Amino acid sequence: MNATLEGMAQAFFKSWFVDFDPVIDNAIAAGNPIPPALQAKAELRMLNAESENSSSHHSSLSTHHSLFPAAFEFTEQLGWIPEGWDVMTISKAISINPPTKLKKGDIAPFADMKALPTSGYAIDGVIDKAYSGGAKFQNGDVLLARITPCLENGKTGVVDFLTDANPVGFGSTEFIVFRSEGDLSTAFIACLARDSNFRKHCEQSMIGSSGRQRVHNSCFDSYHLALPQGRNVLAKFDELGVPAFAKAGSHSNENKTLANLRDVLLPKLISGELRIPQAEQLIEEVLA
Repeated sequence: MNATLEGMAQAFFKSWFVDFDPVIDNAIAAGNPIPPALQAKAELRMLNAESENSSSHHSSLSTHHSLFPAAFEFTEQLGWIPEGWDVMTISKAISINPPTKLKKGDIAPFADMKALPTSGYAIDGVIDKAYSGGAKFQNGDVLLARITPCLENGKTGVVDFLTDANPVGFGSTEFIVFRSEGDLSTAFIACLARDSNFRKHCEQSMIGSSGRQRVHNSCFDSYHLALPQGRNVLAKFDELGVPAFAKAGSHSNENKTLANLRDVLLPKLISGELRIPQAEQLIEEVLA
């Protein structure tokens, strides 16, 4: 279920902010010229529209497409982008390794490199530990592994496990912390962190000796995003993406609860200390 939810958010991100599909569709409908570099995409969009010729499909498209322009403009950094959109570097759009307070010796949630998943975003295996250094983060931050081969393996996660009692956590020195700044939500940043173009840029920007290469923050000064002016498009994306990430996080927490309960109950069932009806009742109480 989490893979489906996260995949849907990722698909919208790529369609709207990488491929600019709604703008291509609007340009075709308006009879506006399609730039040569986007002609192949436009032809594919027209074929897809013909194969999905249903009123519900077109009604859904029109709801979203009305937020997008119907023409493109050329930029030096990204080539053709939606007309009226801005070009911005990641380092300007997102807070990278932002200052976060945590005193040495304070007990706080700790996530090592093993805790970051290679697919999905759920961070697992968090423990409490005295802070002695490392990347500091708070709920809503996106963590990206900066070192080889962890970056190439896809290690990325969303921080959603901190509490009011422990609002700040820390982890490996090899984490890069991305934090929402301005209009970009955690869902947008998480999808960006898994985008193939972005990850390729990070991998090509790694420096250092063989086997110990790392991404340096300077690479985010040369990666550009096309972002809409105003909040309409981003707000609509958040309507689709934020609930998907929230539900996925809830599923992950439920999985952890069930796994902990299994680890407690299984030895008792094997030893005969508990019977199956008693175990079932305990599970129902926990999930209630």
